[in-house]
Order: sequence, then structure tokens, then C-alpha cells
Amino acid sequence: MIQGTQSPPMETLGSAQPDAVFHFGPFELSEGEGELRKNGVRVKLQEQPFLVLVEFAANAGRIVTREELQQKIVARRYIC
Repeated sequence: MIQGTQSPPMETLGSAQPDAVFHFGPFELSEGEGELRKNGVRVKLQEQPFLVLVEFAANAGRIVTREELQQKIVARRYIC
């Protein structure tokens, strides 16, 4: 089960706040720090897989379409 420290899910994809931290199993995903950790050890991820994981965590319990992911990832790349 994914638990996050962000506010309740909004209706738009990627409702995670920039400082959101998600916990699932032995993993901790910090959007603000741009890190995934397993049992406290940093796991290297490229940018796109990291963004996809953030979107899945931010939208836990909801089906996320490929089109939504593509739109969100493109939008995030232009913001960063």
C-alpha cells in the first residue's frame, strides 16, 4: 500500500505536492529531493522512470492512462 504525506488526491493527474513523500513497502519516494530509497539506500533512476513512479504514487488507487502520463511528463520537463 502506498502512503504519502500529500493532501487528499485531487481530480487531476499528478496531484503530488513538490515536497510529497510516498512510502510503499521498503521504499520511500521523495518528489522534492528527486530520490527513491529502498531501506534508506538511494536507488538510481533516470528522469522519466522517476516521473512515472511519482505519478503512479500520486494517483494510487486510480487508473492512469498512457496519454495522461505522456502529457504530465512532457509538462514537467518544460517546467523543470
